[in-house]
Amino acid sequence: GKVVAVKRLSLESHQGTDEFLNELKVITEIQHKNLVEIIGYCADIQHKLLVYEFLHHRSLDIALFGKIEKSSEVIWS
Repeated sequence: GKVVAVKRLSLESHQGTDEFLNELKVITEIQHKNLVEIIGYCADIQHKLLVYEFLHHRSLDIALFGKIEKSSEVIWS
């Protein structure tokens, strides 16, 4: 029942599971008031996902810089 943001690693990415898990470890060890919290992840062979807390201001660049970029909008079918 919680709204989250999900980042999916592209299938074309050359980043392997070991590198992905290392990045995940680094992200989870860093805590800062300006960073969103990581809630979970998926690291199976076909899907590499990071699940973050949802940022209510639509995107990080809007929260930081106060501008709305058309490219930051995501249209879900």
